[in-house]
Amino acid sequence: MRALKLLLICFSLLLLNGALGLKFKSQCDNPSDGHIPTTGERITCYHLAATTQAYLGYEDQALSDCATIITTFGSGNYAPDSDIVKRAELETNNCFFDVARITGKPQICTQYVIQRSDWGTSLFGEDSTQELCKEEAQRVADSRNITNIHKNSICVLAFALPLVVLGISIFRNKSA
Repeated sequence: MRALKLLLICFSLLLLNGALGLKFKSQCDNPSDGHIPTTGERITCYHLAATTQAYLGYEDQALSDCATIITTFGSGNYAPDSDIVKRAELETNNCFFDVARITGKPQICTQYVIQRSDWGTSLFGEDSTQELCKEEAQRVADSRNITNIHKNSICVLAFALPLVVLGISIFRNKSA
């Protein structure tokens, strides 16, 4: 029974711990394992660092990390038609989208990088992507309001259920 209780406590802590797998901007440029990251790995790392900062509540640092992608790998540093520049623009927009969803602030969506028209297509749809970003961020903001808890009740169950089960098991053991 003690093993089951310990397992349940560990499982609850695992579910409730949102800080697993944190990545910081300093790790993107100077990895501690000696591995020299590729440009694509660094772009992804900055995106992960921004989402980590957003989850930790450091919105300004998260936005700065997103902007680092385009300032470091944008057209000023590489050939304008380079795949690196295209990836940087797309990843920057994805980064702002993720930070907006995490923080629940739709105004972050206005920081999207406008895709250049020299890619040979006009199918990027920045306006619709920004609208989707605003809708998602607003949905998150609304779900944090206690009066709208019914909209995202699955999240409440996923995080509260282990605590309820733990509480019942502790109460049952004390009363026995």
